[in-house]
Amino acid sequence: MQARCPAPEARRSWVAAIAHNEGRRHWGRTGREQPAELDAQADGTDYADEAVRRLDLASALSELAPPDRTLLALRYDLDQTQAAIAKALDVPEGTVKVRLHRARGRLAEILARE
Repeated sequence: MQARCPAPEARRSWVAAIAHNEGRRHWGRTGREQPAELDAQADGTDYADEAVRRLDLASALSELAPPDRTLLALRYDLDQTQAAIAKALDVPEGTVKVRLHRARGRLAEILARE
């Protein structure tokens, strides 16, 4: 059975609750109390907030056209240079630069809506 967020506008708190409960479940299995310093990452970022950000990004990426997702994956997931992407796709490097710029813009627009 797949759980569904009861109210899409409240998904941040829904995901935060899931992350919190999973953390408690993990520490409960070990028989130890969860250390207070694990409530947040070293930089002060809350783990639940980070999980929500990742879900937001994954959701936004899924809305992009496949060519945009491919370009962004090559550049940021695989850490390819623009020159390497241009060679792999057999297009001029300037084309890759423009397409990446536009794909990042579309991604930013989607994220701004959420």
